[in-house]
Amino acid sequence: MDGLIKHWFEALEKAIPDYKVNARGSKPASGVISKAFFNREFNAEALVYEVGDNTSRDFTILKSKTAAEKLMVLSLEYLNKK
Repeated sequence: MDGLIKHWFEALEKAIPDYKVNARGSKPASGVISKAFFNREFNAEALVYEVGDNTSRDFTILKSKTAAEKLMVLSLEYLNKK
């Protein structure tokens, strides 16, 4: 799913007014963690989804639900194109 993360972030920003995704790249993962496993075994992109400790509960719920919904929509759109 080339471009999935980019399209997912764009969908999140479009769905939540005044929201800007704070995404940062990291060094390639190594060791025994799921991100490293999927990259090594499947050459798949991976990301860690985090919400700040000081983020309000209401916004955390909105952001989490919206992120899940948008990811499912993008996945279904991809599958329907195949």
